Amino acid sequence: MLDFEVRGSLNIAASAANLLADSDGRQLLLATIPQKTGCGLQLVTMPLSTRMFSSALPLAACGQAVLEVNVGCAKLAAYCVISTFKTGNRVLLMHSPGSRIEQLVKTNPVIEPRAALSPDASLAVFDSGVGMTSHASIANLKDTSTRQD
Repeated sequence: MLDFEVRGSLNIAASAANLLADSDGRQLLLATIPQKTGCGLQLVTMPLSTRMFSSALPLAACGQAVLEVNVGCAKLAAYCVISTFKTGNRVLLMHSPGSRIEQLVKTNPVIEPRAALSPDASLAVFDSGVGMTSHASIANLKDTSTRQD
C-alpha cells in the first residue's frame, strides 16, 4: 500500500504515472501534472518519503496542445521511458531522476508510441508507426547507435 498525500489543490486523475527506485534505493513517483499556473503540462518526481514534487521536465507550455503521455519505468534500474503523443511524438529516456533526459526517437505523428522498458532497462519497446500501420520497434539501450536526435 502506498502512503502519500498531495497538499493543496492538485488533480492528477488523468495523469500518467509510475513508480521507480533511484540509485540510492529511494522510491519515487514519476507523474505528469499541470504546471503551477494551471495550464501546460510537466513531468514531476516525488520521493514517497518526503511527499514533495520537483519538476523534471516541462512537456507543454500554456497555449500548446495538451500531450498524451505514457510513462514506463524499469523494475531493476533507475530508468524510465516517457512517450508523448499528439504533438511532438517522441520517446524519451530518463536516467536516474534529476539527472538526464534524452530523446530516443521521434515517431510517426499518427501512431501513439506507448513505450515500455525491460526490467533491467537494457531494451525499450515502442510503436514506430511507419506509414499508417503500427510496427513494434526495439531499441538496445546499451548500444547508443539506436538513438535519434
